[in-house]
Amino acid sequence: MTITEQPDVIFQVESQYRNSGFTVARLLSSQFYVEEDLPIQDLVTLFNEKGSEVNAVGVVSGENEFKGIIIRKELMKLISRPFGIDVLKKKPVSKVTISPGIFHLKTALQTVSEELKHDMKLQKESFYAVLDNHDRFAGIFSTRDLLIHMSDQNRMDMNLARDVQNSMVKNRHNVLAFGLEVASSFTPAQGVGGDFYLTRKISGSEWVIILCDVSGKGVAASIVTAMLYGITRTYDFGKGIKTFVRDLNEMIFDTFRGDRFLTGIFMIFNEDTGKVTILDMGHSYLNLIRNGKLVLLNSEMENLPIGITDDLTPKAGRLLLKHGDIILTVTDGLVEQKDSFGECYDISRMYDLIRLNSDCSLEEIRDTILQDFESFRQDTPYHDDMTFLLIRHPHPEEE
Repeated sequence: MTITEQPDVIFQVESQYRNSGFTVARLLSSQFYVEEDLPIQDLVTLFNEKGSEVNAVGVVSGENEFKGIIIRKELMKLISRPFGIDVLKKKPVSKVTISPGIFHLKTALQTVSEELKHDMKLQKESFYAVLDNHDRFAGIFSTRDLLIHMSDQNRMDMNLARDVQNSMVKNRHNVLAFGLEVASSFTPAQGVGGDFYLTRKISGSEWVIILCDVSGKGVAASIVTAMLYGITRTYDFGKGIKTFVRDLNEMIFDTFRGDRFLTGIFMIFNEDTGKVTILDMGHSYLNLIRNGKLVLLNSEMENLPIGITDDLTPKAGRLLLKHGDIILTVTDGLVEQKDSFGECYDISRMYDLIRLNSDCSLEEIRDTILQDFESFRQDTPYHDDMTFLLIRHPHPEEE
């Protein structure tokens, strides 16, 4: 008896479910089996010939009834004992066959993951048999196969989430209108993230400008940014920016009950007059560069973050941009980023670059800041999602 591949009918069934990606058939790493009367010595020879290609085989009776499996590593341990091969070589493989956990071909991968979540925490690799609809041997998989699949699936999910988020929050975005210039930058720390920004014209002369930082990182935070994207695309900002913030707070609080929240800067900008209505919702990173000086704009306009409480009454501040004024707002991932010496990227570095390049476009200034930031960071991992907006009123009202 030689080691044998499962009949074609099983390959067809397995291939069908493998393509679907939803059943345990996708995990099968071995479809080899032997009959239970095969001498152990012959199986040892076959294992040696196949090497790491085959880590386990199924065992069936002459009537093709499933009996169990044999794990290559465990068999090699037995024969490596003193006189082990001499004692076992002529005995049938049924003597060393073990009864594994069993799944059926149509078992959903999610079910397999749930049932084996404890086994996956163990350092030892565990093996399981898969049977077809007639309880015949169909193949073998291990916790290693499951972990590899989950890792691949997580990577694909992350890539999909990144693509979706990139369609909602651009890594780079520029606005150049008659009375408004904006340059934006977004860099997630983990492929996807919890930073969100928006620049959108809502009337003949008014724009809504938003920068938000959701608590947490990664996919969980990106779910909240997707909610932000959805509500900002359909919301009637004619109701006012305060009403929008209250409605957003109600949605976030009702959904997460305080487990997720966000800080943010919410502005209505009038490009004809340069007047800006600003709500600072616990964010604080709002700066004005005027006459070559850096001014922090959070003393009278700061409110609680969104999603902390169900009772929110935001207060707004107002600002009139003058010629040459630039608003700079950032998320904390930028100013808390450390270099290899443990030093943080200070806001004053950005201020110096803006001041020295004030005659350039905001797009050029943004790109200069990004180059400086990457030169500062070098190979240090991103601390957090990093987003910043530069805002300028190129045609202010004459005083």
